[in-house]
This record gives sequence, structure tokens and C-alpha cells, in this order.
Amino acid sequence: MSMNTNELFENIQEDFITDESDGELTLQRNSIVWSYTLEDDCEDIDLSDCDDEDIYNQFESTTADEILDEVSNNYIEKLKLFLDNLNELENWTFSEPDIIEDTISFKLF
Repeated sequence: MSMNTNELFENIQEDFITDESDGELTLQRNSIVWSYTLEDDCEDIDLSDCDDEDIYNQFESTTADEILDEVSNNYIEKLKLFLDNLNELENWTFSEPDIIEDTISFKLF
């Protein structure tokens, strides 16, 4: 028998290990919504070991949407492993991530 949404949400909040930069989970009706805002994760980057060309090339190749997609994909993979350990993976569906401006989100239902 699979967990209901409230039970899974509680389980995730209690036992799913994340750090503050992994976005935010909220319970909305019969789904769990994860969202991540790019500017929430802005932090000082240590550039002391890089020359100007390295810095330019590093930032030129990555768009905001690519960063959001990468963060979302990483979080989904972590969450899938967690659900698999609970024997719940096959009972839940992930929506396609949706990007609006500088925020990405998906639903788990």
C-alpha cells in the first residue's frame, strides 16, 4: 500500500537530506511542489585562482535556464533515490519541470 501525499511529505521533511540551496518543497492539495529560484542561491564565488579568460568562458557557456534545469535534474534524481529506498518510486509521478523567469518547479503526485 502506498503512502498518501501527506505521509510522503512528512517523510521527506523528516528524512530526506538536502541543503538550503536545494529549493523548497510545499504541500499543495494532492501534490508536493518543489521550486527553486536562481537568485536564492546567489553566493560569492571565489575567483582568485581564475584568470579573466577562464571566468568569461565559464559564464558564457551556461544560461540561467541551463542552471535551473541542472538543479532540477539533480534534485529529481536525489528524490527518486529516496523514494526508491522507501519502495514508493513506482507510486509517484514527476511532472515536467516548468521555468518561469528565474524560477523552476515541478510537481510530485
